[in-house]
Amino acid sequence: MILAMFLFSSVAFAQQTFTFSSDPADIAIPDDGYDGTLGSMASDAIVASGIPAGTVTNIEIDVAITHTWIGDLTVKLVSPDGTILGVLSRPGLADVGDNGADCCGRSNDWSGATITFSDAGSVDAENMGLTAGVICSGNGECSYFPNPGSIATPPSTFTELYTGLMNGTWTIYVSDAAGLDIGTLNSWTLRISEVFDCSSGIGCQAPNQVNAYVADLSFPQQVGENFVPQTSGPITSVCWYGVYYDFASDCGPGSGDDFTITYYNDNAGAPGTILAGPLAVSPTVLPTGGILAGSLTEYGYEATHAPVSVIAFQAYWIEITNNLNGTCVWFWETAGPGDGISYYFNGASYNASDLAFCLNVPINADGGLSAAPVNDVCSQAIATSCGSTVFGTTTNATTQDNPGTCTYDLSTAGGVWYSFVGTGEQTTVSLGGAGTDYDTKLGVFTGSCGSLTCVAGDDDSGPGLTSQLTFCATLGTTYYIYNRF
Repeated sequence: MILAMFLFSSVAFAQQTFTFSSDPADIAIPDDGYDGTLGSMASDAIVASGIPAGTVTNIEIDVAITHTWIGDLTVKLVSPDGTILGVLSRPGLADVGDNGADCCGRSNDWSGATITFSDAGSVDAENMGLTAGVICSGNGECSYFPNPGSIATPPSTFTELYTGLMNGTWTIYVSDAAGLDIGTLNSWTLRISEVFDCSSGIGCQAPNQVNAYVADLSFPQQVGENFVPQTSGPITSVCWYGVYYDFASDCGPGSGDDFTITYYNDNAGAPGTILAGPLAVSPTVLPTGGILAGSLTEYGYEATHAPVSVIAFQAYWIEITNNLNGTCVWFWETAGPGDGISYYFNGASYNASDLAFCLNVPINADGGLSAAPVNDVCSQAIATSCGSTVFGTTTNATTQDNPGTCTYDLSTAGGVWYSFVGTGEQTTVSLGGAGTDYDTKLGVFTGSCGSLTCVAGDDDSGPGLTSQLTFCATLGTTYYIYNRF
């Protein structure tokens, strides 16, 4: 059937919260040791991992401290990209500078109760102890929003951390700025909440309001779409688009929806062995505002399922099937031009259209089995962090966003882009590894995509044919890395 485009809006997933906790042996807070530096503070680290691409909606921490005289205390949170948020700054003291030099703040005790700090907190952290009694356990005030006081800003809220790195090392720092009263950091918890939607995924196949294919077991008919993940990791979230039609009129949404999702390994360009599934899912079904064929309401679907691990740059297929068991039939909507391939299982034949879907794992921009890597262009640089090892490919990479010369000519072949945020330390970037038998080149840049400045480049300074360079990465500066081999 022929379907016309009118309007499209994205569909958001339900919120997911990722929780990471640390309960070390009580860490002594150096008495009267604070001089404004992180090195003068007690600290503890949490490594966050497994958080998929998405739109962050909340970051908060729970902190348990045992300490007399809360006016001595300063608390800071450092994110994986080195951003420092002042959470608490000597409540009750109008300190002139963040250096531990002033006196004295409020005298309430914090006796090990767990305090939540979030942007939705009930009490300004500067007003901690304004209500008489032991903090939380005595005065009932256990929820605060951050107040950095004299600590440098921005940021001054958790919200300002939302666009930074989520996976990586988060560190809490606690200090004491006066003598006699002592204490310990007992435990803390980090919670990060996000929603995944098609607009926050990478390489998603957006619906084109042009056509749709039957994907309903009651018809019966099954269709699948190919994809190539750009990073290894677990698929946990899926969105897709479709319509309901009884071959006379719109009959949706289906009150008897019975969706399953199945993942297949690729076998020479066709679905092969089953990787996972069929996985029964219960999606949220929302009208997008789109109209197909003049009268059919376009619906967006959101669902999560148990993790399905995929490997970067290997080809897979996804089958999304409904089973309405009635005269109403579900159609999976087509996507914009890609590799022009989807697959009919009930006849082992190909369709000349892509299908609209998105995963929490980044995929090739057109979903095809031979598309360019998603980070083929600077604007789609894959974020990484210091201390990490990233596996990638330049197979099918183009020169469309080639940066030209950066010490060495980087334009002789296609390359891919990565980014990281400087930590204020000497940083080494290397390309290749043991057994590398191909020529490599490497360039590091600052600025913004389309207006980059070369920091350093290299051609085979590492072992064998590998490239490697070391430079001082400015704290908080975003660096773009171009890899060509």
